Amino acid sequence: KSEGGINCSNLITNINQPSLSIETEKVNTINDPFRTLVNYKNAPKLYFRIIKTTREEIKKLDRRDYDKLWAAYTAMKPVKSWSLALHDPKDYQQHSTEIKIDGLGNGVYFILASMDEDFSLSDNILAKQLIYVSNISYLHNNNQEYYVLHRDNGLPLANTQVQVWESKYNYQSGYNEENKAEKYATDKNGMFKMKDSKDYRNILLQLKNNADELFMDDNEGYNTYSSYEGEIKPQAFLFTDRSIYRPGQIVYFKGIVIQKNKTTKKSEVLPNYKTKILLRNANYQKAAELTVTTNEYGSYKGSFKLPEGILNGQFSLLDSNANKNSKAKLVTTQ
Repeated sequence: KSEGGINCSNLITNINQPSLSIETEKVNTINDPFRTLVNYKNAPKLYFRIIKTTREEIKKLDRRDYDKLWAAYTAMKPVKSWSLALHDPKDYQQHSTEIKIDGLGNGVYFILASMDEDFSLSDNILAKQLIYVSNISYLHNNNQEYYVLHRDNGLPLANTQVQVWESKYNYQSGYNEENKAEKYATDKNGMFKMKDSKDYRNILLQLKNNADELFMDDNEGYNTYSSYEGEIKPQAFLFTDRSIYRPGQIVYFKGIVIQKNKTTKKSEVLPNYKTKILLRNANYQKAAELTVTTNEYGSYKGSFKLPEGILNGQFSLLDSNANKNSKAKLVTTQ
């Protein structure tokens, strides 16, 4: 019962504590096996489930109370399930390994991992990840030109139907609302060009090519400054120390800020630039903020501790005074 004895007891508990997390490429090609990185400690065996879901079902789940989310996940019917024995040298250290997952058809899936065969919600550790399976990929440049390509061979996907959705935060309901906007079809080079916009738009892209569809919850924020006379705002490039975090971990970030010179039309770093960096949660609400100032090289840095006991998912960092494209995305997992 001494202080040293209590400290030793706590240390033994930490040493014996198991841990589990999984990391998978966000989009994988149709019917092709893919890999998942498993990070674990004190876990000789794991159990896995693949659950097919939909955007509509995910949105319903996101509106539940947090403590009911995992009960909902584990109650969903899996399309595949299996167990895997892990290399456990009994050294109480963190280990990692890549495992193979068999190919899946086009769609949206949850990968669930558990240390308990029954996926119990008590005395157990669960991990979850949302993935997409599609052969569609896309990229875009600063001219709002988007190129839709085959994810495996890189060839252009002509006549891909593109539905644009605008996402706006509803302060009364506390959720983002999505409304249909314009539609496009890609040309023979897989290209379509987004219309000019003076106002900032937060959009989602729903892409269909024959029976294949890709509709991720990745917001594409943009506006076109070149189409009108107005203030040229700074552009911030934000970098984080990793892309996936657990609740309670610290996010370390850096930013480089540039601004286009109206006379020379060239971009230059912006020293002594003061701004607020916002941490937004999965519901796009402000979770924290930090005031920073760039040094002589136009860069700043800082850190946030991620909140615990709230909805996990896609968090984001945003430079509040810069171009609204100045943000970084990060994912929190259980």
